Amino acid sequence: MKTVYLATAESRNFSFKAVGLTAKSAMEGLRKALRIHGEQYDLAPDWHVENADFWVEALTVGEGYRDGSELKEVA
Repeated sequence: MKTVYLATAESRNFSFKAVGLTAKSAMEGLRKALRIHGEQYDLAPDWHVENADFWVEALTVGEGYRDGSELKEVA
């Protein structure tokens, strides 16, 4: 089964997401999104360090999730 990675950042006003084939590429995409957002809003380059929470989830393609946990069939 194929795994993809979802990187997320939540600030007080916005939610940011990026998907990658590795956790590193997902975080690189997220950093790019945060940089672009900062430029659009004329923020300091490191605005997100103290103003957002970050995490990366490993997700299996074709599977369903509830509250971050994969749902499994009951035998």
